[in-house]
Amino acid sequence: MRALAIIAAAALSLTGCGSFDRGLQAGMQQSLDNVLGTGPAPQPQPSFEAVAAMPFASIALNVAFAPDAPPALLAANGLVNGRVWYVDATRRGVILEGGRVSGTRGMVRDVLSAMHPDSDPLATPTRPDAWPERTLVIQHARDGLGREYSRAIHCRVTLEGVEMTELYQRSVALTHLSESCASGGVRFRNDHWIDPTDGRMWKTRQWMGPETGHVEVAVIRPFSG
Repeated sequence: MRALAIIAAAALSLTGCGSFDRGLQAGMQQSLDNVLGTGPAPQPQPSFEAVAAMPFASIALNVAFAPDAPPALLAANGLVNGRVWYVDATRRGVILEGGRVSGTRGMVRDVLSAMHPDSDPLATPTRPDAWPERTLVIQHARDGLGREYSRAIHCRVTLEGVEMTELYQRSVALTHLSESCASGGVRFRNDHWIDPTDGRMWKTRQWMGPETGHVEVAVIRPFSG
């Protein structure tokens, strides 16, 4: 699946891309406006079939600070050092390294980047039976004064089993793994739903800091370079 070049030279817009369906562009913009609380009143979401038929990778995004909003639809815009940037027409979105959310843009307070000193079973797809008992991720962010800092996230992994999982208007049988995590005195839980055979992430819910809270990503059409 190729990354879609969606940024026009004169403006942050998808208007100039002939391969991008205008109706879907409007739906993606509206869906992210719904999540972030901007723009006009909510409109119907594009169907799974319509989104999956587009010739580029795409995801659905939910955020904890807008729990009642429908999912936003984001398209893959580029690949840098193995990380895929998924954005809407105004470049708000998330950065994924495999299934690891390694950055956010346009959220309450963004994660600038994330690294994993050890092997990360999300960043590199790993079968459920090969996941480690513990994981460590270090997020880089800015505080309210704009100063950069790092926070370590230590997690203990639990295999929850196979579940029918909702993935943007469809249900798929996936293996559910949870992480009981702590960072700087804050305790929370991350959840991941992966393919039981190859470990590919199809849905994940990850903590992006005390201000943004969790973001939930569901893959509609996977990125394959």
